[in-house]
Amino acid sequence: MANVRKKTGAAATKQKKTAKAKAGAKPKAGKARPVRATVKAKPKAPSKSRAAPKAKAKAKPAPKARPAAKARPATKVKVKAKAPAKAAAAPKAKAAPKARVAPKAKLAAAPKKPAPAAKPRPASAAPASAASPDSGRFIWHDLMTTDAEASRTFYTSLFGWQLDDVNMGGFTVHLIRVGDRRVGAIMQEQGIPTSHWVPYLGVDDVDEACARVTRLGGNVCISAMDVPKLGRFAVVNDPQGALFSPLRRPADAPTGEATPGPGAFVWDELYTIEPGDAAAFYRDFAGWTVDQLPESLSGEPYFLAKRGGRDIAGLTQRLDENARPQWIPYIAVADVDVSAKEALELGGRVTCEPTDIPNVGRFAIVEDPTGASFALFRTAHAHMA
Repeated sequence: MANVRKKTGAAATKQKKTAKAKAGAKPKAGKARPVRATVKAKPKAPSKSRAAPKAKAKAKPAPKARPAAKARPATKVKVKAKAPAKAAAAPKAKAAPKARVAPKAKLAAAPKKPAPAAKPRPASAAPASAASPDSGRFIWHDLMTTDAEASRTFYTSLFGWQLDDVNMGGFTVHLIRVGDRRVGAIMQEQGIPTSHWVPYLGVDDVDEACARVTRLGGNVCISAMDVPKLGRFAVVNDPQGALFSPLRRPADAPTGEATPGPGAFVWDELYTIEPGDAAAFYRDFAGWTVDQLPESLSGEPYFLAKRGGRDIAGLTQRLDENARPQWIPYIAVADVDVSAKEALELGGRVTCEPTDIPNVGRFAIVEDPTGASFALFRTAHAHMA
């Protein structure tokens, strides 16, 4: 990102120099114009000599016809004015082309620097015009933590995750593997108030998705960029402040969902200030069909999001009015009650006790030792357990 900023700064400096070069060229051309203006203005003297004949009608024409001859020196002034005009025009005409050629060369060279960086980016993913099989669903989850080591210990002990450490040049990313499939990552993040999970939502075009977020009232926190093997992504806020990442995975990335089972991400739920407003935003952004359920366990409004007739996510009122709106991932376990007790023993905190959802399953909400919230979930459908 630092390199991108340097390049952007360099291009901006060149553009400023170009603007100054053009600004310097304009006054030169302007000096030649007043000379032409004086030449055009001087013929007005004969108009005064035309007024003289009117005086001839009132008085004797013989004495007042002579001043017309006095106007002849004005022609001498014209001749004198022509000499400096030619002398001034010659150097100025030569200087003007030089000023124009230089900026054109700079302007042509400036776009060439970002162009090579922009062209390879789509190469890591399928063409932006092609629809992504991941579009509209959550396909990856990152834990941004204030203590990566503590998070590693907690989650591997609770879910049995395998972590693949990858050096990214200055920091390490711990890739989460469930079975033979990588499903997310744990990474150290300095300067954040508390640890939090960030879900990645599949899109066809990340750059266009960022523009759409802004248009719908959200904010782009990190502009679109490429990450080897992950794809092209950005980090954005919805209008109420909940973080998520639009993601376009490489063409050769595994498609479809990971095999459901213990340790897999199986659901995402938004806890926000105004679920109805959030439903309108995600309906327009992700193309979801979002409907309010007639009732919910908490008694608060609950909206169910679907895409292509399939359940995608839930949106509801935040549990704590002082908490920041956030997406909470649901992670499958064999037994919610047992896992909740283990989370406590590992230093976590249960913020919502194990609860049954009729015809859906059983869940509990937990806060890990660094403050990140997630949910434990056991489906009521045996084939998905």
